[in-house]
Amino acid sequence: SNIYCDGISGAVKYRFRVKLNGVIIDSLTRPNNKFRFTWINGEQYNTCYDLEVAWSSDAINYSIYGSLCNVCTPSIPTTRLGNSYCGMEIPSTLISMLDIYIAFTR
Repeated sequence: SNIYCDGISGAVKYRFRVKLNGVIIDSLTRPNNKFRFTWINGEQYNTCYDLEVAWSSDAINYSIYGSLCNVCTPSIPTTRLGNSYCGMEIPSTLISMLDIYIAFTR
């Protein structure tokens, strides 16, 4: 999901700083005010991070960082078979194909 900071008129770059337990774990400079956790190193599920943002009008000098914002990533996702497969009897030819597919996807 995209996370946006407030846009600043005249800004040409935004620098997002990511902290975990008070320690800076990554910093990301962007040409716009959009951030995604998938862009940082070591993103983890079910974890709360502190984000702060600075901006630049010349891509060299940056403002001070704004206030911290606490953002949590979602829990580890789960999956299951589609409803059309539940309670279904599979023909024997599909079982061997399914066994092959499972063996190659592990």
